[in-house]
Amino acid sequence: MREISRALFSIFFLSIPSLSHSASTSSGLVLLKSPSAVAKSMGEAFSSISAEEGGIGALHYNPASTAYLKGSELLLMGRNGISDDTFSGVVFGRPSRLGTFTGGFSYYSVGNIDLVDSAGRARSVRAEEDYIANLNYGKSVGGVLGFGVNVKYLSSKLVESVSASAYACDVGGQIKLNRMSMGFSVQNIGSGLKYSGTQEPLPMTMRWGISHRFDFKKAEFPSKLLWSFDLVKERDLGLKKFMGVEYLFNNMVAIRSGNQFDQDAGDFKIGFGFIMGQIRLDYDHLNIGSLNGVHTLSLTYRFSAKSSEK
Repeated sequence: MREISRALFSIFFLSIPSLSHSASTSSGLVLLKSPSAVAKSMGEAFSSISAEEGGIGALHYNPASTAYLKGSELLLMGRNGISDDTFSGVVFGRPSRLGTFTGGFSYYSVGNIDLVDSAGRARSVRAEEDYIANLNYGKSVGGVLGFGVNVKYLSSKLVESVSASAYACDVGGQIKLNRMSMGFSVQNIGSGLKYSGTQEPLPMTMRWGISHRFDFKKAEFPSKLLWSFDLVKERDLGLKKFMGVEYLFNNMVAIRSGNQFDQDAGDFKIGFGFIMGQIRLDYDHLNIGSLNGVHTLSLTYRFSAKSSEK
């Protein structure tokens, strides 16, 4: 028992810098981790951006985003934290006449810690491991109104001995008006995680956002500018303001940046994207002072719309 207590104490301090949500009393903060390098580099102002425009990872912010997906899409991503923590995931979505069906799986690990028993023997164990499975359904009405729902299962294990699990769901909607979009979602509605008889609520989150795309078609090389803004309210925390921007040059190279106001979420965010046919490679970097930066890399493959319809 003494080993477990020491381990839990260590995990607490390991989690503070990597999650940036230490003021919250909620559990299951891994549910707030994004599988999208695109969204991370745009300050996570993503609740109004569809999966067709921002990638299938947009469902993390609004389950209605998949309603506008035109072809099947596969996303693979990985991220390293400022300590030994890592986060990885895979998402696959496929549109049909009934709507878009998407499934995803992600894994989070804080890393290893050493436990020493009363006899002075040391052993290395996983400090924390989390698994998330997600099913999504999105449907558009007239290509203007979209709605969707996520159903999630979270399994968490601490020091390879204390386990807990929880179910949660997200609901949301999006409206697309020409080059402007609006979105609203409520996330992580469900039961809390229960460790050793103590149950804590999940980090329920409400998001509202607006975005606008500017097209520059008359230039020698056509380009686009996407601007987005989100208001975010998490359980037990104040209202947050997120803003992001992306410049896409000749539908081949993207430069992104964003900011999360009123919180200590890092000093500098920048991201890049490279599109090569049906393949897109995206990178996000977050600089956190003198600490090691956080790097996110994702690979997206978009199947052709014809093969998706077949």
